[in-house]
Amino acid sequence: MKIDLKKKFILIPSASGAVLMLVAAFIIIPTVNEIQSIKTDITMERMELEEKFRQGQLIRKVLQDFKEAKNEQKTLEAVYIEPGKELNFITHLENLALSHNLEQTLTKTAGDKNEDTRLPIEIRLEGNFIQAMRYIADLESMDYYFLISDIRILSKNTKTGETSTSVVGSAFFNPNK
Repeated sequence: MKIDLKKKFILIPSASGAVLMLVAAFIIIPTVNEIQSIKTDITMERMELEEKFRQGQLIRKVLQDFKEAKNEQKTLEAVYIEPGKELNFITHLENLALSHNLEQTLTKTAGDKNEDTRLPIEIRLEGNFIQAMRYIADLESMDYYFLISDIRILSKNTKTGETSTSVVGSAFFNPNK
């Protein structure tokens, strides 16, 4: 059977087109879909890895901050009064008053009954105003942490600068001991 030339021109391109469509339908399209799926999986994996990297960086930062805080712990603990060593703190206050030529009276004030880490104190100073201000400056800069909540200054003699000063505040015990 002989096919004429006109039919050959129609049949060969049609058959070639059909074969190409079959190849496209059964090979190329599934491969493209698989490539898209792999691309999506790679993108998701990359995002997960980036998140894990950020978390790893955060963990490293937290560990570094923890080491730095651990190094500072002794410095922080030094500002607290060790339980049972309140006398050292009071002696320090008495020496401070002596060095400024002030008469000092210390009174433990009523504090919050639920607060066992505070030592509430009222410090009464009698003496020169300038010396009282220097005492307060030294009180604020001493090694112990002393939180001043109230200061009252009454003039006793304006010519000599004599005052009666009341400083109310709290020293703190180490909460971890």
